[in-house]
Amino acid sequence: NSQTYYWRVRAADGDFSEVWSFTTIVAIPLAPTLLTPANNSTGLSTTGLVATWSPVAGAATYRFQAATDAGFTNIIINDSTITTTNYNLPALSGYTNYYWRVNAKNIAGTGPFSSVFTFRTKAGTPTLTSPANNSVNQPVSLTLSWSAVPNVPNYRVQVATDLAFNNLVVNDSTVTGTSRAVSGLSNSQTYYWRVRAADGDFSEVWSFTTI
Repeated sequence: NSQTYYWRVRAADGDFSEVWSFTTIVAIPLAPTLLTPANNSTGLSTTGLVATWSPVAGAATYRFQAATDAGFTNIIINDSTITTTNYNLPALSGYTNYYWRVNAKNIAGTGPFSSVFTFRTKAGTPTLTSPANNSVNQPVSLTLSWSAVPNVPNYRVQVATDLAFNNLVVNDSTVTGTSRAVSGLSNSQTYYWRVRAADGDFSEVWSFTTI
């Protein structure tokens, strides 16, 4: 493939013709090797992600595909105009598994897809809602509430008597809803609390003081 050949002809003992040449078509590109994000990586940011792969000899363009299923029936990105070996991903959903692959194309045809890599984005951050920040005269048994974060299976709730969360009175990672009842608190005590969704970042810290 992609070789230049020269040819000529002569009749019996005559002179050779002029020399002509032709070049064969380039080979169909091989499958790229995916590089980053690493396969099976988790906790990745939902923004600013860049997918990269190794260059393929003879490639003119690349097709990047991303889907939310391993069979690529739900394709969310299908870009065949790429001329570099990287792709800037758009903003993605939190705590979601994504699957991606790449192939290369040139004048000879389209090469096979690479192996499939998968990664999972990090969960979003909850917003605390109740009791209000810096509230006072709160009962010693109350319910903490926060906003829902899409796709996550659980939340971790932490309540402490210090802002550094060294003295935890609640550290529960089994909460599946957006509230958590807390009881047995001390009177006239300031408590600090925060919540995170799955592998996401903790919310801001709020406080309340019991009656």
